[in-house]
Amino acid sequence: IEDLDTEQVNVYLDEVMICQNGGVAPDYTEEAGKTVMSRPEITIHIDLARGDASDTVYTCDLSYDYVKINADYRS
Repeated sequence: IEDLDTEQVNVYLDEVMICQNGGVAPDYTEEAGKTVMSRPEITIHIDLARGDASDTVYTCDLSYDYVKINADYRS
């Protein structure tokens, strides 16, 4: 999104805010993220602060094997 203000973006894994105003949420902990990611299903909520529109996407790209393969490094 060309004119997206990333300093207004918030991201949640279920009830855990992981990104606040474009950076790591002050209260986020790896333990909280790990707890959510261990659940069989999670909701990722991304707030772009651009109005009331919303959409839903279903995916299976976070399978155990996918996460295991990619858990050894961070980008």
